[in-house]
Parts: sequence; structure tokens; C-alpha cells
Amino acid sequence: DWEALAVIAFCALQPIVLFYSGAVLTEIPFAALVLATLVVADRAVLPDARLGWALLCGVLAGLSAETRVLGFALIGGVAIAALLRRAQRQFVVFCASSGVLLVPVVWRQLFVHASAPAAIAQHAGLGWARVWIYDTSYLGVWRTGVPNMHVFFGMLLNNLEILLHTPSYYLAAGSLLMRGKPAVPILAVLTAIIVIGLIHQVKRHGWNPTHCVLPLYTGIAALWNFNDFYRFFLPFMPIFVGAYWSETKHLAAMIRRGFAHTRVVT
Repeated sequence: DWEALAVIAFCALQPIVLFYSGAVLTEIPFAALVLATLVVADRAVLPDARLGWALLCGVLAGLSAETRVLGFALIGGVAIAALLRRAQRQFVVFCASSGVLLVPVVWRQLFVHASAPAAIAQHAGLGWARVWIYDTSYLGVWRTGVPNMHVFFGMLLNNLEILLHTPSYYLAAGSLLMRGKPAVPILAVLTAIIVIGLIHQVKRHGWNPTHCVLPLYTGIAALWNFNDFYRFFLPFMPIFVGAYWSETKHLAAMIRRGFAHTRVVT
């Protein structure tokens, strides 16, 4: 399928992908785990699927959650997809296999608290304390950055504005024409095309794991006080590009039919 190959090539050669491929960060490994989980989940959470697929899917989802907190949305979304497809046995196996991998993560967050060395903490300033929290506690970082409801709502509005053009950013990444305030309306239109394309996919093929994961993933990202969404949504770039491609084909076909009808009438 040349269209699928074109989408893969477009994503692989994106400047943001090339940049993070050479960086010592978790973006590319996390994206690989997320995409692998979604591909396996589409087969694993069916009523007649082998339980081995659900087991593999749970392991991949658990590894995603261990890599990044956003991976928890992956577990929740796949579990919802299994329930929507009435795959009860697969649901149980998936939750059990992913849950086993999450025990150390949850235990560490609930019961293990890193304390700064007393000799240093007594003489350290606020800057050192913030660095310590940043390196030892996600929740501590969030509480420090969002101290009250006023800051929370300001952060939420700012995050929603950035989310508005994040999907379309991947279509125009590296383009000088898509930078600054004048580009925001164009990016918003491109995002609308992507969202409509995803909606049409749901109408044609029903809810699949990807469609169930995206709302949860977006919700967690919107509440986070570090809004580098171009990094966070990197795993979904092929989904966004594919939705944009399918929807532009649909729009082009509608326009052609409209012109053909006009010529027939005249």
C-alpha cells in the first residue's frame, strides 16, 4: 500500500523525529512501546482472540507506563476498548499482566519517599529544594508549579490552547511559515481536519484501542504543568497524519462530485 508507506516515510523523516532519535531521552523508546501496544491491542481485545495476545499487550502497556506516566492512559484506554468489544477474558488477562508490572511503580510512589540529606537540606536554598523535588517526585513538581486554583486554571487554559494546534504541528514541523501567532488559525484548521478524520474512522470502523486511548492521554497531558506536547504526542504522529490524509481524500472526492454534478446540471 503506497499510501501507508508514504505516511511512514513522512513521519520517519520529520525533523522532530530525527532530533529525538539522536537524543538521550525516552521519546523514541516510549513511542515504539505505545505504537506496539496499540497494534497488538487491535488484535488482542477481541472476544475470540487468543489470550496470549492479551498477555503480550498487557506487558507492552505496563512497560509503557513504567517508562512514562502517560503510559497509564494506554492501560486505561485498552481496557475500555476490551469492555466495549465484550472481550471479558482478554480484559482480565490484560489488566493482570499490565498490573503486575505496575506494582513496583505504584509502591514506589505511595510508600517510598526520598528525603534530602539533612546536612544539606538545613543550609540549602529554595532553588536547591526545587531541583531535589524535580529529580525525585513528579507529584512534588506538580504541587510546586501549581500552588493554587488560580494558577491551575491559567495552566489549563494555556495547555488547551497549545493542544489545539499540536496535532497539526507534525504536518508543518520545520516550516518557517508555520511559526508565530499568524500560523495559529492555519494550524487550528489542520487540527480540525485531523479530528474530523478520526471521527469518521470511528463511524466507519467503530471504536478501536487508539480511539479509546487518545481522550485519556489528552486529559492527562492537559493537566500536566510541563506543556511540551510536541514531545508527548509523538507516538500518535502516524495516527494524526493518517487521519489527515484520509480526510483530505474524502474532501477532495466530495469536491470532485460537486463539480461533476454541476457540469451535469448545466
